[in-house]
Amino acid sequence: MVRNATDAEDIIQEAVMRAYTNISRYDSSRPFYPWLLTIGRNLARNFLSRRNSRESSAEVPLDIPEIHSSNPELSAIKREEIRSLYKALEELSPEHRQIIELKHFQECSYNEISEILSIPRGTVMSRLYYARKQLQAALESQE
Repeated sequence: MVRNATDAEDIIQEAVMRAYTNISRYDSSRPFYPWLLTIGRNLARNFLSRRNSRESSAEVPLDIPEIHSSNPELSAIKREEIRSLYKALEELSPEHRQIIELKHFQECSYNEISEILSIPRGTVMSRLYYARKQLQAALESQE
């Protein structure tokens, strides 16, 4: 969500600390992972609000992961594909970007996403369908 590994690590650390200090609020009859992810998501949203009030999101550099390959040409192609994907993700609405990230980057199940976002499972499936369509259109517009 924050597009920067260092900031993401800080947010993860803060989320774990908050979960630890508020463990008494955790409902043990429910899965732990969605609860922890919700804490992290809320912290990330707060971080983005503060950052966006200081600077435009267009000025924030994308943290593209390193591609290691014995073929430099293949590495360059893969890196450019990732850059295109990240740029297309930036064009999505926040709701669509978030649901794509939860499903495809965090590998959450529909039920986990439903729990994290506090929306019905059917809404998760519907929103994911439209998010994929919007992402596809954004990628095609880059070509």
